Amino acid sequence: GKRREEILSMRWSSLIFEGEKPICIKVEDFKANRIRGIQNESERKFNYTPISKDFLALLNELGLQKYLQSGKDDFILAPEIKKRSKVMSDTISRGFRHFFQLTGSKKDLHFKNLRKTYLTNLAIHLGGSPRAISGHSSDSVLTNHYLDPIAIAKSQSLRNFEVFSKETERKSELNNIRENHNKEQKIEIER
Repeated sequence: GKRREEILSMRWSSLIFEGEKPICIKVEDFKANRIRGIQNESERKFNYTPISKDFLALLNELGLQKYLQSGKDDFILAPEIKKRSKVMSDTISRGFRHFFQLTGSKKDLHFKNLRKTYLTNLAIHLGGSPRAISGHSSDSVLTNHYLDPIAIAKSQSLRNFEVFSKETERKSELNNIRENHNKEQKIEIER
C-alpha cells in the first residue's frame, strides 16, 4: 500500500517487533515531507504499516532470519544497490506492467493499482477508513482517489449486513411468542 519511493526506502531496521515477530514497519512519508518542506529528521512524518501474512511471507523470503542474525541495516529490496533513484522507481512500474501484460489479462492495471487495492481491502477489513495507516490527510482523499466503492460493496463482510437487525430479532421474538401462545391455546382446546 505504499508509494514506490517508500517501498524502495524500507530497511530491515525499520521493522518494529513484538518479541521476535515483526508487527509493523516505519516508513517515511516522502510526499508529505516534501510538500511541507521538512528537512529536519525530528520533524519528518512517518507512517506505520502493519505486517500482514503476505508481507511476512515476503519478508521471510527476502531474508528476515538472516537480518535477525546479522542486524545489518540494509534495504529490504535490492540491498546491493546503495543509492536509491527515480530510475529504480520507474523500473518497478515498468516491470510490474510488463509481467502483468504477460498474464494475458485484458485489464489495464499499473503498479499504482496495488496501492488502491491494498487500501480498499484494508478499509473493508477495518470496517472504516484506513487513514491512520495510509497517512492521508483526510478521508475525502481516500474516498475520491483510492477506495474502490464497488469492491467495498461486494465485500464478503457486508453480505451479512442487516439494516434492521433489531427489527429481525423483534420479529423472531414475536413469532416465538405467537407459536407459544398457539401451543397453549391448542392444549386448552384439547382439555
